[in-house]
Order: sequence, then structure tokens, then C-alpha cells
Amino acid sequence: MDGRREQSRPGKHRPQENPVTRAVPSQGLVRVDEYPNLMLLCWNVGTPCVSRKHAFALYERNWRWLDVASAPDRERALIDDLAREFGRGLINA
Repeated sequence: MDGRREQSRPGKHRPQENPVTRAVPSQGLVRVDEYPNLMLLCWNVGTPCVSRKHAFALYERNWRWLDVASAPDRERALIDDLAREFGRGLINA
């Protein structure tokens, strides 16, 4: 060994994503750009990801403005998953 430590490259070791919801459960994050309704709700968020709890709060607080019927299956699966995790299976809207 020449004394230099190997530097990891960004993205080299990515956490395993849930293929259905594209959420990163080990970090508790949801990628905003993967969900059209969530993207609309996060218009003022400056990060590409939000916490799962924050995503649930946004969906619940703004439910009346969402078009869930035309949301992609992946987003509906995320909403159901978040409702089970934080709302005891329900969206309080």
C-alpha cells in the first residue's frame, strides 16, 4: 500500500431503494422528482429528497389539491405505504 486511502466516489455505494416506491427506507427519504403530486407539493423545497414523515404530512395537509386518481401506481403505492407507517392506514383529510 502506498499510504493513500481509497476515496469513495459519490454514488458508488447507494442504499437499496424500494423498486415500487423508489424510496430509500434505510435513510427514511423519498425522492421528490419521482412522484408528480409530491413534486407539486414540494415546489418550495430546495432538496431532491424529503423525509418519509414530511412527505406524509404534505400529502395529508394538501389532500384536497391532489389528483390521486390519475397518479401513477408507484405514487399511490407510496401514499398507501406512508399511510400505514404514519397514519395507521388512513389519510386524515
